Amino acid sequence: MESKPVSIYIHFPFCVKKCAYCAFFSVSGGNDEIYDAYTDAVIKRLRSIPRHRVKTVYFGGGTPTVLGAERLCRVLGAVSDTQEVEQDAEITLESNPGTVNSDDFYKLSAAGFNRLSIGLQSADDEALKVLGRIHDLKAFLDCYDGAAKYFSNISTDIIFALPYNRQSGKPSVGLHKTLEILKSIQVPHISAYSLILEENTPLSDYRNQYAFPDENGEEAEYNYICSFLSDSGYGHYEISSFALPGYESRHNIGYWKRESYIGVGPAAHSFYRNRRFSAPPDIGLFIRSADKPFMSDTDFAAAAEITADEAEEERIMLGLRTSDGVKLLGEKLKYAEKLADAGYGTIRDGIFSLNDKGFRVSNFIISGLI
Repeated sequence: MESKPVSIYIHFPFCVKKCAYCAFFSVSGGNDEIYDAYTDAVIKRLRSIPRHRVKTVYFGGGTPTVLGAERLCRVLGAVSDTQEVEQDAEITLESNPGTVNSDDFYKLSAAGFNRLSIGLQSADDEALKVLGRIHDLKAFLDCYDGAAKYFSNISTDIIFALPYNRQSGKPSVGLHKTLEILKSIQVPHISAYSLILEENTPLSDYRNQYAFPDENGEEAEYNYICSFLSDSGYGHYEISSFALPGYESRHNIGYWKRESYIGVGPAAHSFYRNRRFSAPPDIGLFIRSADKPFMSDTDFAAAAEITADEAEEERIMLGLRTSDGVKLLGEKLKYAEKLADAGYGTIRDGIFSLNDKGFRVSNFIISGLI
């Protein structure tokens, strides 16, 4: 068995329908034949991975739950069969309302999934239509209610800085309503992302139909989210992530701490053996390559080992995403002290950590430190 523990990320690039803002690698319109072939390919690839102690497992997408509970349980079973999964490992499954039901939640929980991520994005039905989501608020609440019977650790995503119709001049979403609803049902973990208009997405293509908050408006919404969730008992432990005590995402924390992880599936990324590499975004190639050895369909061979200087830059860049911050010395510490005096964070025992104000300009701060 390999000496270093790892996390495993498995990508499921299938959706019922592509969201209007989504630039991640995924496809819509799958069927049982392709789902079965993909499931078999993932299991074959898992069997080729050297045995490790596994700290966390994450099923992401796309929308993994379009494959159905039985296929997902088979894949998780293959992880357990081929790896030394820690007894208290965090095992997360992404899902969307309309692709999973109470019977599925029972099966998934019984199979070993212990953390669920349910996509909401907004509590405003008109905004959900603009975003191209397949559900409305009621569907989300029904889904959450069914999930909560079997899962105590649930996360949801929301999007802010949403557009509004130019003709009405009124925002198409009530951010306060979204947060109030999540507070009322006590969602343990909330991720909040600013809307980014990615090129070649439907929302970008018809952006002229809508007005979008300017930079000041976007910042005001972010500050409101931070303030509201802090007052509601959530810790702001990462730039985009808020959690009730004990519900921080262990899988994502591993990314920020530069812990090793293995990605399985097309477009999946890995940080393994001091290299960062990825697989091509090609479902057919992944299925055809499933019988080949581990990493045969990735760019591992072309990925250079990370140098000491690059590792230090990553440590600062990733560490400053979190409330834990990073240890700094010399000139870097002096620069951080100036930032702390300007109200962007705090320094304690040489550890510089950003606050809400600092998180908003983290790219600028990080560039000054690396």
